[in-house]
Amino acid sequence: MRLHLTLSIYIGKLFLFWWTSVFLILSLIIALFDMIELLRITASANDVSFQTILSMVFLKLPTLTQKAVPFTILFGAMLTFWHLNKNQEFVVARSSGVSAWEFLLPAVFIAIVIGIIQVTIYGPLSSTLMTKFEQIKNETLKRKSSLATLAEKGIWFRQATPDTNYILHGAQIEPSTMALKNAIIFRFNSDDKFVQRIDAPIGFLSRNKWVFPEASIAKSQGLIERIENFKLPTELTRGNVQDSFAKPNTFSIWQLPKFIDVIEKAGFSGVRHRIYFYSLLITPFLLSAMVLFAGVFTLHKQRRGGGTITVILGVAFGFILYFGSDLAHALGQAAHIPPMMAAFSPTAIALLVSMALLFYREDG
Repeated sequence: MRLHLTLSIYIGKLFLFWWTSVFLILSLIIALFDMIELLRITASANDVSFQTILSMVFLKLPTLTQKAVPFTILFGAMLTFWHLNKNQEFVVARSSGVSAWEFLLPAVFIAIVIGIIQVTIYGPLSSTLMTKFEQIKNETLKRKSSLATLAEKGIWFRQATPDTNYILHGAQIEPSTMALKNAIIFRFNSDDKFVQRIDAPIGFLSRNKWVFPEASIAKSQGLIERIENFKLPTELTRGNVQDSFAKPNTFSIWQLPKFIDVIEKAGFSGVRHRIYFYSLLITPFLLSAMVLFAGVFTLHKQRRGGGTITVILGVAFGFILYFGSDLAHALGQAAHIPPMMAAFSPTAIALLVSMALLFYREDG
């Protein structure tokens, strides 16, 4: 296979143009629908300005468009190859001995570069903006932020009650029994002014409350008051503690390994974050598979009505891969398959199938 530099540059520029066009149009559509949704959920809040809504849309848009990038690659490549077919450029090049693989290589190379940029630069930016979006959303809608936070030196809980607020820290927690060791409680009044500190060697999460068999309350002038069966109200349950942790898409690929290590050392499952991390690693190959499938659908002589069938097949493939990935991730989170297999298998299958079909059409 010989590489014709001029032809490769031409195809690469054409692919970049169509991909950028599809990406911008789809981003605009996503932003519009997201704005409508935000207007709906903030309709009851009278003090939310339209400028705040626009800023929230801007902050959330990079995260939403990340999910759409594989589809933009697919349709950008399909439009590129359809354009080459329509102008008979594909037929002329094929008659001069250019293989289908040479048509695909420039687009595959650009797709890999786009995937690397998405994972290493665009992804970290979107995770930072998404964290800011969650903060503004909680403030705007008067919602409570995450009740539990993991750190290298333990786990933190925060809870608002009718009379007081408190922050609870534990050096270690046993997820099976929800036993919190070396607990420290910082209590605040309704005006968020510090009231007292409470220490306890161990505490247990029971129904709607934390129970500390032995607790020590620091009083004024250095006095210590000891209390048995000290109780604190809480909205946490054993089932929603892990759900309170930060979502995977609020972490960049650089932050995820460290957080996975922290969450697993604390005794909780890091499968959801691990699958997301592996799916980020495989992104460039997923985008390559999209280009190859676009070649399967469009790099052949089009008959009358074939364009419509091509579009339908492309849309169908995109949705099959999307739902297949969701199914694999769900199986991975349920521990039916290993996390790495859950993340890698949809992309690996897509690559193998697309390459097999291309080999069959090219050499079969």
